[in-house]
Amino acid sequence: MMLLLPRRRRSRASVARGRPGRSASVPYYESPPMVLRAYILIQAEPGQPVALRDLAGVAGVISVAAVSGPYDLIVLAAAADADDLGQAILSKVHALSGIARTVTCPVSRAVFRS
Repeated sequence: MMLLLPRRRRSRASVARGRPGRSASVPYYESPPMVLRAYILIQAEPGQPVALRDLAGVAGVISVAAVSGPYDLIVLAAAADADDLGQAILSKVHALSGIARTVTCPVSRAVFRS
């Protein structure tokens, strides 16, 4: 599953000229300034359901996906900074019933094929 988010797209010419190590065939997308995005990997309590709508309703949550593997849910969230991510989003996610553990993975750079 690939999540595509709106981003400013730089022209291929500027990518080829000014970004060493980047190919002109793969466009470079920049996040808007002052936005921290993070994937939150969630393990649910065994036998306790987690309401996806409750997670999706938390301010700052962009998307929620149920997955298989070591984690049960993956949440994509955005905040102004790391403090906002921790206080405003993670504290509300941890308050929901059925969540055993979370791992937060901040996004440093995202590149998508067009």
